[in-house]
Order: sequence, then C-alpha cells, then structure tokens
Amino acid sequence: MKERQREAQVKLSKSKTRELVWDKTGGKCYYCGQQTNPWREFCIDHFIATSKGGTTALSNLVPACSKCNAQKRDKTIEEFRVSKVKNVQFTDEQLALLASVGVEPPAVPKHVFWYEENDVVRGGGGNDLAKAQ
Repeated sequence: MKERQREAQVKLSKSKTRELVWDKTGGKCYYCGQQTNPWREFCIDHFIATSKGGTTALSNLVPACSKCNAQKRDKTIEEFRVSKVKNVQFTDEQLALLASVGVEPPAVPKHVFWYEENDVVRGGGGNDLAKAQ
C-alpha cells in the first residue's frame, strides 16, 4: 500500500518542494510563527512523521524553524503540544494533600500552535494561508 501512495505522489525537484512548502506560510514556522530565513533556519517538517505512517506528500510537509523541527522530532502533534507546556507537575502525594485541604490544582494550559491561532490549512501546495471554513 505504501508503494502505491509513493507512486501516486507527484515527483517534484528538491528546490520546487522547498518553494511550495515555504509558500504555505510565507516562510513562517508552522508551529511558533517565527519568520525563517530560507538559507538558514528554514526546515521542512513531516507533520506526521514518516516513522509514524506519514508520507512525503506535499500535504504532509510544513515549514518549520530549526528549533521547532529539532524539538518536534518524530512526535505527534499532541506529544509535541504536551512537551511545550512548561508547568509544575504534582506528585500523587502533593495532589492528595491539596485535595485534603480543598484546593484544586491549577489547570494545565493547552499550548496553541501558530497554525491553530491563524487557522492555517495544511493542504497540498500554493497558498495555504486561506482561513479554514
């Protein structure tokens, strides 16, 4: 099945692929929104890692800054989201103590990525800055 998926993908040159991925956000990192430099920190990330079943199809490729690309590695988007939240984790004993005095632990904030804040559609190519309907 994977062979058929690969065969169905249009073969693009490396430079054309980079151009199309860059154009999805105008070079902004899909995750943090940082404007990247096409010759330095611009990376192409597999939104769904190939090790987790993702393809090399243009619809699975997103622009990323080198920092986010290195941090995400092969994580799913939810694994990456959890890794971005920097908060205090309570032990079971601490949670029990808080509960015994009637205090609820603070809610864990949900990290929101730039593409979510800006309703960027991952799509195939061209201008993906179209707002989701």
